[in-house]
Amino acid sequence: MKCPVFNSAQFICIILAGRQTNAQSAFFPRDLEATDMSMLKDLSDSPLSLSMSYLGVSGAKGSKAQKGTTKSKTGKSRKVTLNAKIEHAHDRYAAGRSAIIQRVAVEHGTMERAEWENLLNATDTELFLTIDDLAALSARQASEIAHAASKAKKQSAIKVDDFRSKISKVESFCAALPREAILHVHPGGTRNLATVQELLTELNPIVNGTEILEEANNGVDTMLYPSEVTALEALPVQSYSEFDDTDKKVVEELFFMPTEPCCHDFKRFEALFDIAGVLLYQDPTKLQYVGDKTHLDFSKRAKELGLSYVEFTATGIPPSREKLEAKFEYFKRLIESETDMTAHWVYAYVRTIYPATINKGWAQTKIELIEENPGEAIKGIDLLANEAAAPALETGQQIYVPILKAVQDGRIQLNRTMHSGELGDIRNVRDAMIMGAQRIGHGVLLKEDPVAIEYARKMNVGTVVSLVSNKLLKVVPSYSSHPFLNCLRLGI
Repeated sequence: MKCPVFNSAQFICIILAGRQTNAQSAFFPRDLEATDMSMLKDLSDSPLSLSMSYLGVSGAKGSKAQKGTTKSKTGKSRKVTLNAKIEHAHDRYAAGRSAIIQRVAVEHGTMERAEWENLLNATDTELFLTIDDLAALSARQASEIAHAASKAKKQSAIKVDDFRSKISKVESFCAALPREAILHVHPGGTRNLATVQELLTELNPIVNGTEILEEANNGVDTMLYPSEVTALEALPVQSYSEFDDTDKKVVEELFFMPTEPCCHDFKRFEALFDIAGVLLYQDPTKLQYVGDKTHLDFSKRAKELGLSYVEFTATGIPPSREKLEAKFEYFKRLIESETDMTAHWVYAYVRTIYPATINKGWAQTKIELIEENPGEAIKGIDLLANEAAAPALETGQQIYVPILKAVQDGRIQLNRTMHSGELGDIRNVRDAMIMGAQRIGHGVLLKEDPVAIEYARKMNVGTVVSLVSNKLLKVVPSYSSHPFLNCLRLGI
């Protein structure tokens, strides 16, 4: 199993959780009894699905399974293997990378979608992947998955089938799992109920329901449920300490995903961060306290679970030397001194910021800052937020391509991950990898593209999955349909 930690140390990673989603369940497998312990019971060999809506495949049945007979330009017949076609597709990915580096990093232009897809198409009709080819590739991957599963079951000393249906034993098993590292941690999503209550008590913010609704229920990026809107509209404008216990609970519950319904639109998740922004950051003199409390509470809980490495994903825009020192380097020192854990950061850009030229300028600033002094805290970059209307190519190229070029030129050392394949365009994971992503956050939609799966294996690209998050945010309908085990068995 690849464990793509942006650190020189090697870890065995078992990552079974993701974002904070309600008052009880944080990032910890031990807390899963508060969400859905059917996870282990339900995880099974969900088949890789197959989508060819964008692959440019021929609808013809001309290429059979592993080999097909075609005519060369000289008129002579030759056999073209499936592996040769896959290799050609990956060669086109390499050509696409070279072309986008030239266009974006050298010419300071933009790669448009139509030109991009044309660049990635096969240049030789004999190497064109047909529907049959893709079906054959998916079947081959399914066979590898089945073989890996069978081999693991034979070799494992743990017989999960003996207790898979017994929830209490599943809980005990998950609680006993060894833990070393946790990746993909959003600090603002780590607060549990105790932390939220302590923050609100100390800060005593003014609670203005209208202001919260303007930020967290704008209908574009964020939303709240009708019952939440009604509750907020009924609250008087006053400080948190003035509310009775019932109304305090209304305010506190805004920081978490509701338990009903079971699954949520991504906009409700985005609302969590706007709510925190309105209520926790009113007093500029208390910002340090909020940051310290948030990071230390999480890190101490992680330490209690046996973790020794945590990798946070956080924004710090616009980038500046002052922000890098005051935020990332400071929190690294704080966490390591208080918990004896190793802490690093992935510096995140926001894909929904428009125009894209803003991120372009910030990427160049980041390159210059890292080149001047890389520091100890930041190990890579990320691109986050809702993918639904913000594809990787269109929103990521002005960030990832210049940074990739700077890395290739030896100017900086900076790893690259990207939130992709969680929602939206199934091409996002493919495009992220071509633009230089070495690790993928979520990557669920990778299952729709068998050629990109092979590229991930070839390029040693790993995925960091968040099973709880993916189910609660409707990325997958159930744990049994999650491709986690398939990716694991294919080595990604």
